[in-house]
Amino acid sequence: MGKAQRWFAVWGGEVHPYVRTTQRQKWVDQRYKKYAAWKDAFRASLNVQDFPSDLDKEKRYSIEIVVMASGKLRCDGDNQIKAILDGAFRQDRRIKSIKYEVEERAGFDEARICLEEMAS
Repeated sequence: MGKAQRWFAVWGGEVHPYVRTTQRQKWVDQRYKKYAAWKDAFRASLNVQDFPSDLDKEKRYSIEIVVMASGKLRCDGDNQIKAILDGAFRQDRRIKSIKYEVEERAGFDEARICLEEMAS
């Protein structure tokens, strides 16, 4: 059995919270358009850091997310987690464990992400 792989990435900005939408809203809702643009920029940043966008269908993964917020957050943590998973992965069903931590009023905006293969 080989050693489990681990990937790290840092997003140097604010995490845009997840926006729930319908097919129609994707074309007319300005909040969704802003969210979609954030997801594209977030994924581009992860690409530069060699962070995977596709997960092996035969493996299980855990993810740790640490969000540093310059001020007080105006959204729930689950909306940030969903946004990060949506932006990072084409299909996130292989993520079996999530650890989330947030620090408000940190003086800067940043998200640190660690993805790790879990033992079978």
